[in-house]
Amino acid sequence: HRRMAAAAARAVFANEEALHHLGLALATLDAPGVEGDVERQRAEIRLEMAEIHLLTGSYGAAAALFSQVAAGPVIPGSERLPARALLGEGECEFAIARYDGARQKLDDARRAAAAAEDKPLLSRIHVMTARVHTRRGEFDEALQACARGEALARELGDERHRVLAVLESGDVCLRRGAFCGRALHNLGGCDLHLFHHRREHGDQLEVDIVWDLHTGRRREIADMNGVMDSEVGHVDLKRIRDLGGQAHDLDFAADRLEDTAQYIARSSRLG
Repeated sequence: HRRMAAAAARAVFANEEALHHLGLALATLDAPGVEGDVERQRAEIRLEMAEIHLLTGSYGAAAALFSQVAAGPVIPGSERLPARALLGEGECEFAIARYDGARQKLDDARRAAAAAEDKPLLSRIHVMTARVHTRRGEFDEALQACARGEALARELGDERHRVLAVLESGDVCLRRGAFCGRALHNLGGCDLHLFHHRREHGDQLEVDIVWDLHTGRRREIADMNGVMDSEVGHVDLKRIRDLGGQAHDLDFAADRLEDTAQYIARSSRLG
């Protein structure tokens, strides 16, 4: 009952209340005379508590709980729990910019997840590994890790993790200094309502935009079947001029292309 109450609290972002219920649940398991699958339940509760601490920025508390599960006994039928804990330790190291430590924990997590044959968790580990590579400037390795994560998610039919892997590869391209419009094609067929209707449906997602910031001109646009939501509020126009002479086609208030037909016509002349 305490874990159910904690889940309900987490659903409404009442994290402190959730931690309170989970703490009471853990204390109940530590009481004498409790029978059943106690070790597995302890590990699961500690992971739930650690995830909340990680979410709220209490990285020390999160790491301590993850470490207890990772170093605990291997429970038959629950081999994924230590692997998840090692991933959590890697996430904590990443959050405080200890990238070498994060990489080591993620390598351990990957081996544990592979041994447990937990492919969904392995997909998550690959994406997290890509983030570490990206922060270290290892962009090729990051893209390879994203590709492995996406391949696993595709094999499992897990569209959520597949989309996350593709988006991470797009972030790698942006951080490397190149807009990777080709990555959008990998999302074909996905229902992007996962992202609160911020993009077109998967069957309309045939937008391919390739930018070259070194020359400052548009190089290619193909299959413009729908108006692309274009958020540009974070772009520093002083650094990249006016996006190749096209910034005046962007409606900053509505975050979308103002006149698509005129925009494509002028782009064709420039190309």
